[in-house]
Amino acid sequence: MGKPVSHYESLKQLFAKDRANGDGAETPAEMRQRLAQRMGIPEGNIIDDIDRMTTHNEATRETDNENISSSPEANKKHKTYKEEVQEKLLKGIESVSDAITKSTDALVKAHTAKLSMPAKEIYQHVNELGLDPMDKKLAYRFLTENANVLEMVLGYPIEERKEFLMDILPRY
Repeated sequence: MGKPVSHYESLKQLFAKDRANGDGAETPAEMRQRLAQRMGIPEGNIIDDIDRMTTHNEATRETDNENISSSPEANKKHKTYKEEVQEKLLKGIESVSDAITKSTDALVKAHTAKLSMPAKEIYQHVNELGLDPMDKKLAYRFLTENANVLEMVLGYPIEERKEFLMDILPRY
């Protein structure tokens, strides 16, 4: 009981029973007015003044660290969300298009690859299969035009090669 409490009066004011009677209370408008006087801003509604200045292009608003003017000409300089999305979609489509072009080029290159062996050697392989003259001509032409099919046929076991070739040979 005999120990003094430091800042007793301040604590009493903060934590005492609320005895508000309206004295000293101020509305938000009064608070803005008081702050405006303290900061040296002329009398008037600050929010209304800002709105008036932006509509008459006398001031700009700051949003997301960018200056955005109220004039239609200035707004054209900044992309809208829709324009940004359209730009990203266009870049994505271009990227997919480039990938398709590259893969198509690779497929065409692989399909039209040069023969891995001379034409005479291909003829010898076809001749060894014992095909009838019409099938021999067709097989020779087909294998000289398609290097990847030639590799596939030559990789097949020799005893089954003729049957395999006849299965894959196109009929014109």
